[in-house]
Amino acid sequence: MDNLEDQIEKNLLSLPMDFIHKLTSTNLLVTYIERLITQSLLIKKKLSQEEETRLKNSYCKSNKIKNQQELNNHLQEQGIQYKDHINNLKTSCYIGTFAINMFERKAEAHFLKRKDQLDQYTYSLLRVRDSDLAHELYLQIDSNENDFGEISRKYSEGPEKNTNGIIGPSNINNTHPRLKEKLQSSKKGDLIKPFNIEEWWIFTRLEDKIESSFDENMKAKMCLELLNISIASMSKRITYKVMESLNN
Repeated sequence: MDNLEDQIEKNLLSLPMDFIHKLTSTNLLVTYIERLITQSLLIKKKLSQEEETRLKNSYCKSNKIKNQQELNNHLQEQGIQYKDHINNLKTSCYIGTFAINMFERKAEAHFLKRKDQLDQYTYSLLRVRDSDLAHELYLQIDSNENDFGEISRKYSEGPEKNTNGIIGPSNINNTHPRLKEKLQSSKKGDLIKPFNIEEWWIFTRLEDKIESSFDENMKAKMCLELLNISIASMSKRITYKVMESLNN
C-alpha cells in the first residue's frame, strides 16, 4: 500500500489549492482522503451488468424505491450521480472480501487482543443516591425477600428502571471503569454489594456473559477493523504531509 499512499499524496497536491483549502475549512479533508484510499483499493474491481443490477435492486428494495425515476429523484436529493452511487454500492459490497484477502492471517491475533471488549454482558442494576437505601435494598434481594426487577423498577433513579433493571446484552467498553471491573471479575448470578460511583450508590448482579468466539463472522469483522485501522493510519500520514505543504 506504500505506492498507493505516494500516489494519493501526489494527486492531492496536484489539485488546486483553493479546493484543498475548502476541504480543510469544512473539516472534510480527512474524510475525503479516506474515501480516496477506499475507492483506490477497489479500483480494479469491475462490476458485470448482472452484478450492477443485483446491487441496484437490493438498494432499491432496502430503501423502498419502486422504479428508476424514484431512484433518480432519490439520488438527486442525496446529491450523487448514478455512476458514483453504483461505485459506492460496489465498495460496500466488496470491501469485506478485500479486507479478508488482505488481513486474514492477522485476524485471530487482533481478535485475541480485542476479546475482552467484544464479550457481551447482561446484568441487573440499581442506582440510588442514598447509601442506606442502597444497602437495605441489596439485603432484601440477597435474602430473596424481594425481586431485583421489581425493586429496580420501584426505586432505581436511572433509566434502567424502565427495563426492570436489566441492561444488555451488550459490550461494556463504555461502562464506568469501576462497574466494568466488577462485572468482569464476577460469575453468572453473583450479586455485587453496593459501591459508590460519583453521586450514586450502585449494586448489580451479573445475569449472563456471552464469550466472543473466533468464527467466520468474527474473522470478517476483525479483518474489516484491521483494514479501517490501516486506512485511518495512511490517511493521517497523508493529511500531515498535505497540511505541511499548505503551511509552507
